[in-house]
Order: sequence, then C-alpha cells, then structure tokens
Amino acid sequence: MSSLKAGDVMSSPVVACLPTASAREVGIYLLGNQYHGLPVVDNDGTVIGIVTENDLNRAVAEGLNLAEVAVSQLMTETVMTADWSDDLDSVVLQLQTMHVKQIPITRNKKIVGIITEKDILRANIKPGFITFGRPTHQ
Repeated sequence: MSSLKAGDVMSSPVVACLPTASAREVGIYLLGNQYHGLPVVDNDGTVIGIVTENDLNRAVAEGLNLAEVAVSQLMTETVMTADWSDDLDSVVLQLQTMHVKQIPITRNKKIVGIITEKDILRANIKPGFITFGRPTHQ
C-alpha cells in the first residue's frame, strides 16, 4: 500500500472551464492538449460537473452545433472528486470502480488539481531509460 496522498500526485495547476464555455471551445482545448475531459467549475472554483470527449461526441452524433452549445448542457453534473489529503490508494480505487480517467482534487471544496490515470502511473513507475551524451554540432 502506498503512503502517498492525492496532493502528492495531482497535476496542478489544473485547467477547468466555466459552464458558459462553448462546447466547441472545450473540444479545441481537449484536442490541443491531449486531455480526455475538463472539470467544470463555478466562479469560486467549486466543481459542478465534468465534460468529456464522450459528451462532445454524443452531442455531435445528436446533430448539435458545438459552437452553439454551452458546456452546462452537456456536462455530467454528478462528478466524483477527492480531497487533496485522501490516500492515493483510495483515489486509484475510485478511478477503477467508477471507470473514469480523471478525478478533480479539491481542498476546502475548491479545485486545486486533478489526478489522471497517467499521474497514477507516473507516481508508481521508476524510469528505466537513461539518455547519455549530447549531440555534437560540427
């Protein structure tokens, strides 16, 4: 069992969107940054939802114009979060049990980071590759 806490592993700062953001803006951001989803927050940083690639793809399949749809219309409102002081093992269990790729991390109910499957992997794998030397310029 790991003695790490969520705050030790989370990615921070975290990018989140407001519920008024257009689905198109969010889609462009997800594609440009290789994210699977973004937390949706109110102006105070309280997590009120999450919007994912699946949400956007579903909207497209339904014939919606992403430029005309607010994230609030697509987001999942029941979002799982973890506190920055939670044991990493419990966060991993949440990811696996709920079949999600990311969990927003909060402190005093405000978003402070996010943990993704990659963050968990990064925390548990020691590098097995080393780069030697430097290219010579002639």
